[in-house]
Amino acid sequence: DSFEGVDLMVFPNPDTDFTVSECEAIERYLARGGACLFFPQSKETRGQSEPPNLNFVLEGHGIACNDDTVLRTVYQRGYAHPTEACISDGVVNRGVSDAVAAKRSDGNGCVSFAYPRGCTLNVQQPGVAILSSGYVSFPVNRPVGAICEGPSGSRICTLGSSEMFTDNWLDKENNWDLCQILISWLLGNDSFKLNSIDSAEPDISDYAHIPDTSCSALQPKSVSYTHLTLPTKRIV
Repeated sequence: DSFEGVDLMVFPNPDTDFTVSECEAIERYLARGGACLFFPQSKETRGQSEPPNLNFVLEGHGIACNDDTVLRTVYQRGYAHPTEACISDGVVNRGVSDAVAAKRSDGNGCVSFAYPRGCTLNVQQPGVAILSSGYVSFPVNRPVGAICEGPSGSRICTLGSSEMFTDNWLDKENNWDLCQILISWLLGNDSFKLNSIDSAEPDISDYAHIPDTSCSALQPKSVSYTHLTLPTKRIV
């Protein structure tokens, strides 16, 4: 197999569909205990083009990417665009926050991360949500990072922002600490231990759909018209 001896496969920002043979090759690699890191495209990054079929690979592992973009709803110094979010309440599994705190010299357990131009995820078992959009971003408190460990020892991590660990954002907030522990976990190390309670019942909100106001405004609308008889009596 072409992936023989590969410890970690990274799929940054895929913009074309995976073929059937490529999907089968990835599944064979995972069945041998491989590890994959996926960075899907958000709607903001992709523009008007159709999303690739990355969910075809991920859904069998309890993870799916949404066709949306996380927006910051409050001002944050150093973040120029609303699609550049600073999330300070987005770690939904205490095992991750404890691991990040252990790497920090001050031992502070408060973990924040920069999340530029990223999408949200849908997560169900066997997937486990570890990061969310928090309560000051929209969509509110939806998964943006998830992991899955298979019975063969395979490990998968999906992060909704393809720019989160790039040079421009790696030194922002606790992105570097998160990068270290996630890469270490994917390579087979126990860099963090998931909290079982948070894994079973993560603090995640339901996905709230809102109407497309601009599109609705362009649609013709019917009006029920009733003839009204005006009063004839003059009022002096």
